[in-house]
Amino acid sequence: MRRLLILAVASFLANGGEIALGVESISFKKDGKEITIARENLKIPKIYQNTTRGVIAPMKIDKDIETIGELEVLDYLQKSAKDESIIVVDARTEDWYEKYSIPTAINLPYTLFNSKENALETLSLELDVEKDKNGKLDFSKAKTVVVYCNGVWCAQSAMLIKDAKYSLLKLGYPKDKIKYYRGGMQSWVSLGLTVKSN
Repeated sequence: MRRLLILAVASFLANGGEIALGVESISFKKDGKEITIARENLKIPKIYQNTTRGVIAPMKIDKDIETIGELEVLDYLQKSAKDESIIVVDARTEDWYEKYSIPTAINLPYTLFNSKENALETLSLELDVEKDKNGKLDFSKAKTVVVYCNGVWCAQSAMLIKDAKYSLLKLGYPKDKIKYYRGGMQSWVSLGLTVKSN
């Protein structure tokens, strides 16, 4: 029995592994490109090997915002391929995004939300928030956003969602349209999930 377990573990390490029981990979088309996400036998990038960075974030960023994990992110990625009202958002600054990101995620650095002009322009251009005839923000067509950063020690998601001067919540973005992927890139790469280098 022990030998079978050792062989199974060795096989997993050599060939990658299942994403979930019976699921080897997930594929979908987005913007005319075939995207496949699998677990690969990759070395964890040096930038994610440090385990004492930052401070540990709470599990919930807000009592009314759903915290999600990798399987839910994968589900949203697949849904976003067919539903333009869903978007996966990398809240990190561009230098982090350029190194590694989740495939199909768009980069909306939290720093855009330090300026009212940039925040409002981003809401309009990327998240389908409009102004009504009185100039008030209309969130009726706002996209569902899955927000992530580097991981549980990184505050860039929190900045975009709630802490920046003109964060999503401060501008009135509906909490039910925000999903918080707390594990972020550190969890993603630790699990060997496919990444994109820009």
